[in-house]
Amino acid sequence: MSGGKVKIKKVILSVIVFSITLQLLFCSSAAVANKNEPEEGVRVAVWGFHYNDLDSRTMCNKYLPRDFQEVGKENPGIIMISETDVDKALGKIKIEELDQAVVTDLAQRVDSQINIWGNISQIESTLYNLIVFIFDVETNEIKYEQMQVEKKKEERLKAAQKVIDMAIEMCGSAETKAMEIAMNFFNSEQYPDAKKAFKNVLELNPNEKEAYLYLAYISALERDYTTAIEYYDKALEIDPDYIIALEGLAWSYKMIEDYELASETYQQLAELEEGNIEYIICIGEICQITDNFDDAVDAYNLALDIDPDCFEVHKSLGILYFEEGFYDDAIAHLCAVIDAGVEDSDILKKLAIAYQKTGRIDEAIQQNIEIIEKNPNSTAPYLNLAAIYVAQQDFTEALEALNKYIKLMPDSEIGYNRIADVYRQMKEYDKAIQFAQKSAEIAPGLPEPYLILGEIDNERGYQHYQLYIDYDEKAKNPEFSAEYDKYNKLRIENKKKSNAYFTSAKAYYEKANTLTSDYFMQERLKDKIKMVSKLIEETKHDPFYDE
Repeated sequence: MSGGKVKIKKVILSVIVFSITLQLLFCSSAAVANKNEPEEGVRVAVWGFHYNDLDSRTMCNKYLPRDFQEVGKENPGIIMISETDVDKALGKIKIEELDQAVVTDLAQRVDSQINIWGNISQIESTLYNLIVFIFDVETNEIKYEQMQVEKKKEERLKAAQKVIDMAIEMCGSAETKAMEIAMNFFNSEQYPDAKKAFKNVLELNPNEKEAYLYLAYISALERDYTTAIEYYDKALEIDPDYIIALEGLAWSYKMIEDYELASETYQQLAELEEGNIEYIICIGEICQITDNFDDAVDAYNLALDIDPDCFEVHKSLGILYFEEGFYDDAIAHLCAVIDAGVEDSDILKKLAIAYQKTGRIDEAIQQNIEIIEKNPNSTAPYLNLAAIYVAQQDFTEALEALNKYIKLMPDSEIGYNRIADVYRQMKEYDKAIQFAQKSAEIAPGLPEPYLILGEIDNERGYQHYQLYIDYDEKAKNPEFSAEYDKYNKLRIENKKKSNAYFTSAKAYYEKANTLTSDYFMQERLKDKIKMVSKLIEETKHDPFYDE
């Protein structure tokens, strides 16, 4: 009986041992499986710190590496490369030899994304200066940080945490980082690099509409409007109601003079954003450019229904009526611009001419005089009066009104522009230049003084050009052969002077064009530049005839 009990005990013991063995095997297998599974997170390698003085050795060799390991392990999503693996990868490379190229190679050895290294020097017995480089090999972004660190462990850990936080911040998604890099290139106007960077973004995410948008911007800046349109279309395939892309598309169509598609796009924008009169104004401008008078009037009136006090619409409608000879209608809208407090020389000139065309000059003069009597400090009436007097070629009265304006507004570039323009029309060019330059000194970022200076040199160029033509004809005329040398000399002199003035005028026109965003002024200046360029070509030096 006792022998049976012993056998039973042996069986039970065997079962228990077998069960424990199975459990141990299972746990061991699970542990191996977990160890073989790749960890998820950003891999960070701290390559070490070079000490600049002997007192900093302990911080470099003992404290800081362990501090980073401790802090890194407390941050979810961060995987710290062990000190052993770092030392093995470094081999015989010294910390002071580390730079971006060397660390890039080291990072491949340990498969690290973020790499940290630097140097340290002692300031006081327990205070150190720490310089840290943080390098992301995926985005090629590198950051530099300098900080003072206390020797106490809690202070060292705070410094390590600050560096790790910077590393985490650098570890955005590849697409986000690529977009940031592209935007940095774009904002610093490095457009070739920006184009490559935005295309890199699209490789990561083909549906990134902003990348297409900025590629379109760059193409437009390069005046490649066809390519710009293609990129805007790509953005709109992703988001058909993408307002910024639609605005750029409409503008690009306008620049290549495809006014039909430009108008259709602005119409789409107007439907998407009801109440936004800017798009309706653009439609009106296109109708005006294409000589579609009735539709332009309808568009501008629709804009005024939304905002009856919009002086920009009154200005456009006033100019439109003026150019079509509807002077009474023009006066109503041009007056609305002046009443809004806008000081625009072109508007004042047109208003003065409209009053003259309708026989209402005396009415206009009397209105402005009454305003001055009621408010002696009012300035706009003097500008109005000057414009009316100029339209009547009464330059003396015009200058008197403008001088009164200048007394009230001594730092107004507008007054000096007007005086310069009056002297220009009087052919007193030296005085005209003097006042235009005064205006440019007061407001160097405005186009008007340069436009006036361009007009002055253009007129002086024409004067010599006419003389050149006259003397050229006489030099070629057999009837004046006895005086050929005289006329040939005068021909060459005036040709040279006209070329110099035309060249100067072109430079002023181009300067003015860079300072204005007004579409109609830009178009006027383009025409002037085109015309004066032909005259420059026509009057350039000819070695055969002009020697």
